[in-house]
Amino acid sequence: MASSSSPPASQLPPIEWGTTALPSDAIETTIALAQRELFVYWSCTRFKPLPLNAAGQVQKRALRLLNDQLISPEPALGEGAQHETPRLHFTRLMLQALGLCVRANHHLRAAGGYLTPPAFWSRSALSRTRTCLEAWLRLPEWSELSTLGMATFDLDLAQARRLLLGHLCQLQSGTWLSAERFLERVSVLAPRLIFQKEDKYPGIPYFKDANYLTQQARWVAEVEAAFVGGVLSGPLHWLGLVDVCLDGGRLLAFRLTEDADRAMRLDEPLPSSNPAAVADGRLVVQPNFQLLALGGVPETTLARIELFADRVRADRGSFEFKLSRQTFYAAQQRGLSARGIIDFLQRQAGKPLPQNVLRTLREWGEQSERIVIRPSVALCHTDSAALADSLWQDPALKPVFERRLGPGMILLKRGNTATLRELLLERGQLPAVTRGLDPDRAKVAATPDGTLSLAHEGPDLLLTERLAELADEVDGRYVVTRSSVERSLERGLTVAAYLERLGAIHCGPLPPELVLKIKAWGRYYGSAVLSQVVLLEVKDRATADELLADPEIAARLARFDGDTTGRLLLVKTQEMDGLRRCLEERGINLSLPGQATG
Repeated sequence: MASSSSPPASQLPPIEWGTTALPSDAIETTIALAQRELFVYWSCTRFKPLPLNAAGQVQKRALRLLNDQLISPEPALGEGAQHETPRLHFTRLMLQALGLCVRANHHLRAAGGYLTPPAFWSRSALSRTRTCLEAWLRLPEWSELSTLGMATFDLDLAQARRLLLGHLCQLQSGTWLSAERFLERVSVLAPRLIFQKEDKYPGIPYFKDANYLTQQARWVAEVEAAFVGGVLSGPLHWLGLVDVCLDGGRLLAFRLTEDADRAMRLDEPLPSSNPAAVADGRLVVQPNFQLLALGGVPETTLARIELFADRVRADRGSFEFKLSRQTFYAAQQRGLSARGIIDFLQRQAGKPLPQNVLRTLREWGEQSERIVIRPSVALCHTDSAALADSLWQDPALKPVFERRLGPGMILLKRGNTATLRELLLERGQLPAVTRGLDPDRAKVAATPDGTLSLAHEGPDLLLTERLAELADEVDGRYVVTRSSVERSLERGLTVAAYLERLGAIHCGPLPPELVLKIKAWGRYYGSAVLSQVVLLEVKDRATADELLADPEIAARLARFDGDTTGRLLLVKTQEMDGLRRCLEERGINLSLPGQATG
């Protein structure tokens, strides 16, 4: 907000760049492109959550894979990168602030179900950008001053962002402006942009040293310049509102993009006629099963395509997908039908599919129906083929039987379980009825060496199937062995899930010796590295939160779970030198226990 004595903007020197050519190439953007990048990041968390490290950042291997899928990958994220770049850090925080991604079990995943994308993606790019701007204004985890390495927990960055946004709304879109002259104008119109008090560090109440005042004024100017440059070349550029011209990391010039003015005027309603889709967007289905989403195909359509096709490329003008038997089958497992996929593609393409594509999709749909797994069927299982023969040949039982499935197994017609039980009781036979894997009857007893013995006599098809999954058959008995554990892990079972399944059919707790063997065979505890660590104690929880929000520092710190005050942070000894340097750059003095801080 300008002070009462500030001159109107019209009386201030011009801030336009002028007719001189820009000293370096401009980095141009649009709100549509920025929303596409946000969508790509979100879609990468949709089917396979991204693993997070102790500092809450995406692990480096997953980060590089994510970066490769972006429309504009980060060049600074090379093989040696250890933590998120500012843009990727900001994008993750934005997705979390919007409720599109959540942190759970040390992973970042898309919120909600994957079949129906969030309503956010059905809105216009302008409306979504407005929502992102509002989220950025109150984003406490983000700091535009991280490059200075200074603590900001006692600064009102939200108010400073709002003030700066108000000054930007007075500018004309499409005109290149000098960043230096714009900063000079802001310093006149809003002399206390960040520091609302006259003196952040008050000195002697009756006088101040002139040299101190000069140094403080320079420091304030440096901080506010970093803040303004950080806003323009950071969040506002990443949200598609500002084109920039940079010299290394220094902002030289900028201009507002076409829709920036409407997006930044937060108090004014948006036009109601903003469609989510751009008119020139279209989907092309090619005979080689390649799908091309050209132009402004809505994000909701892209999200639907990703259910049955792999995205192989994304750039400013198109998204490329590949449809295959594997992706088609995966879509059916998610609940999509072959007919539904075909109808969707034809509707989006606006014309019939290529004949070979249509024929193949129908064949894939038919093939998936040739082998059908039907749950909740009733079986009659006997302990001998002779007994099954006598039941099958009994005229009184014929109406309840469907067909023979094996020597000792008969499939019942639906709804005839109780009838068969009554008929068998009339014959003087006492059947055991189980519904699924009966927890009271389907039990085994395990010895410490892994040998399993049945706790109850009589056939049990489901129990036998479960034992075959978990153990090896040795001399007529089932035994838990290294090979049976490794086989289960190869099928995708975890050690914890294996123990849970074995425990579900065991009489009482499993023998501790057997549990230890299973964990060892399955490498349950993984590899370990013995490291010395040190604890960093800061003045309060807010300071700890501030340090962990700094990407450069967060890579070297982690929360200490045993601390209830929130003041203790874990530091690896190999990170001590780097952390010491980072903290000293931020004006934090380190001391050992018993020493006074300098």
